[in-house]
Amino acid sequence: MNFELYKLIPHDTKINFVGMRKFTYTFSIIMTLLSLLAFAFHGLNFGVDFKGGFLMEIRTQEAANIGELRDTLTKLDIGEVALQEFGSNKDVLIRIPSSSEKTQAQQNADLEKVKAALGDNVEYRKIEKIGPKV
Repeated sequence: MNFELYKLIPHDTKINFVGMRKFTYTFSIIMTLLSLLAFAFHGLNFGVDFKGGFLMEIRTQEAANIGELRDTLTKLDIGEVALQEFGSNKDVLIRIPSSSEKTQAQQNADLEKVKAALGDNVEYRKIEKIGPKV
C-alpha cells in the first residue's frame, strides 16, 4: 500500500520557527496588552449567577416566539433580561438580573411587571430568587 497518498504534510517541509520568533513574540505581547486593556475598561460580564436576580421557567400554549418575548420584556426597562429556549419549543427560561441599587420591594415589583407583561396565557413552572453569592 502506498502511504505517500495519505501524508498531509510533505516529508521535506521546512518551516523556520526560530526565524519567526520576533513576530510571534510581538504578536503575543500586543494581544496580551489588548486583553488587559479590555478587562480594565469593561470588567467581567457577570450573569445572574453572580449578580443575583430571578430565574423563571415558563411554558407557553403555542411555540414561543423568543424575539417577541424579548421585545415585550425589554420595554419594561428592568435591566438586561436574558431569554433562552430549552426542552421543547414551548419552554422558555427567563433571567432577570438585579442591581445593588434596587431594594427587595423594587425587585419584587420588577417580577410583577414581567408577570403582567407575559399575561395569563403562560404557565409559570418555576420562579426562583437567586442570591448574589457564590
